Amino acid sequence: MFKGPDWDIHAIFTSSSSASCGVTLEINKEYLFTGRLNTDGRMRIAMCDFIQYWEDLNGTQKKSLTQRYQSGCDCTVCDRNYSNITLHHFCSIFTLSHWLNT
Repeated sequence: MFKGPDWDIHAIFTSSSSASCGVTLEINKEYLFTGRLNTDGRMRIAMCDFIQYWEDLNGTQKKSLTQRYQSGCDCTVCDRNYSNITLHHFCSIFTLSHWLNT
């Protein structure tokens, strides 16, 4: 987990079909995704969350996630693309998706 409490994630849940925003994940693949973490250690993901294969991230993205963002960042990650957010304590996850599309 890159942003959030130091809990172990015990299970990841999603709806059973794409019609209800369910996600199909491949076994033995590593992912970077956003989602909702419950206090009991269960995580819920849906189609509208950010989901990307870890191997598809470039070196800069991986280094930022594993090293740079860990060093003193206490911002709140926002999972919406609010272009009018100018406060320094918010980080948009869409900055990362922008990197993936360039």
